[in-house]
Formats: sequence, C-alpha cells, structure tokens
Amino acid sequence: MVPCLLFMVVLSPWGWAIRQPPDTVVSQGQPLTLNCSLSTTQITTMYWYKQAVGKDARLQLVMFSTEGSSANVEKPFEGHFQSSGTKNNVLSLFAETAQPSVR
Repeated sequence: MVPCLLFMVVLSPWGWAIRQPPDTVVSQGQPLTLNCSLSTTQITTMYWYKQAVGKDARLQLVMFSTEGSSANVEKPFEGHFQSSGTKNNVLSLFAETAQPSVR
C-alpha cells in the first residue's frame, strides 16, 4: 500500500481560516469523503492537491473549483475522484472506493 496525502491549498496573506479534515484513515475499498471550508468569501477558487509519501513527493493538482460552479478534476484523477463543486465556501472530494495509489 502506498500512502498519500490529500490537502487543500489556498494562498492567503491575510490569515483567513482554512478548515480541512485531520488525518483520515479509510480501508481500501471503502468510500472516502473529505471536506475543506474557508471562513471568507473573498477567495472564490479552491484546490485539492495529492502528495505521495516517499521518493516522489511532489504535489499533484487533483481538482479545483470556483464558488458556485462544478469542480474541474484533472485527467489523471478523472473517474476516481468526484466533487459537486464549491458551495458556501466548501469544496468536498469524494471517492467511491479508496485505492492505495492513484497516479
């Protein structure tokens, strides 16, 4: 099994609060839902990134969404991660079945 980190990135020089889940552990094959929310309406685009643990630990953009619109899932992750988009400053990421690694 190859662990990976999924996290939200929003650049904020004004110190807005970003709320994202703590470490989440799911068994392979189980559904996965992660939510991230912002405390401001001044940022309209949110991003989910994946970071593999180990030798190749670069960031990979998974998806992004602008407030009130559907999410844009990057090609390597289409069919695995889904989202209904950003609503009320919350961007959720879903996977029907958790897998050890998605490249």
